[in-house]
Order: sequence, then structure tokens, then C-alpha cells
Amino acid sequence: TVEYTKGFSSGSSPFFYFNRDLGTAKIGLTPRGSGVETHRLAEVLRMGLVPALKDAPYLHATFRELPGIIGENWTVVAEQIKWYLTEAPDELETLAGDAAQFSQDLSQCMKQDMNFILQSAFGILKKTPRPFR
Repeated sequence: TVEYTKGFSSGSSPFFYFNRDLGTAKIGLTPRGSGVETHRLAEVLRMGLVPALKDAPYLHATFRELPGIIGENWTVVAEQIKWYLTEAPDELETLAGDAAQFSQDLSQCMKQDMNFILQSAFGILKKTPRPFR
């Protein structure tokens, strides 16, 4: 079921929006924000949803391809969403698992990067860390 509201999160508190509304969804729309990237992508991935968004160059600059519903415009994205929901629910479930794994791997990668940066900055780096795989 698609629910239309008068605004983003329809006036819900952040707690209810994340835990009730996003927690029961399968797909999360991640429109561009003020900048090229959007915090909504990270939020959607952390909640275990499949991100749905317009294609952008930054999506192809990650450590591996972002699993999600990605189209050249919102019409294409909407058509893909409809296809997954009506024709390919098993593939949507697989995509959700891939997105959850991507989120975990991205988090681990960022932690390793931050550890390297901080250890380097404070001169306590003992050996060259292995690259994230």
C-alpha cells in the first residue's frame, strides 16, 4: 500500500518516523537533498530497506556497486518499484539482503578508515592496514 501524506514523515516525531513508518517499509525513497549525496540513503540502508533513487555519479564511486532500485529519472524508478512489488517479490527480498550487507560492509569500511586516519594523526600506526575487502 502506498500512503500519501502532506509532507515528509507527515509531522511524526523522528522516533515514530524511523521505527514505525520506515520499520514497516520494504523500499525507501532517497531523493537528493541540498547536496549531491543524501543522508536519506544512509538512513534507508541502516533500516534494512532497499533504496530507490535517481542515478548519480557518486553511486558508482563506492567500494562496490550500491544494491538498490536506481533509474535515470523518478518515472523509471517508480516503474521498477512496481515491477519488484508485483512481479518479483523474491528478487526484492534478495536485493534487501544485499542492501543490508552493503550497509554493514560500508560501516566496517568507514570504521577502518577512521582508525587509520586517527592512528596516523597521532603517530601510533604500527603497520600498514589491510585494505577493506
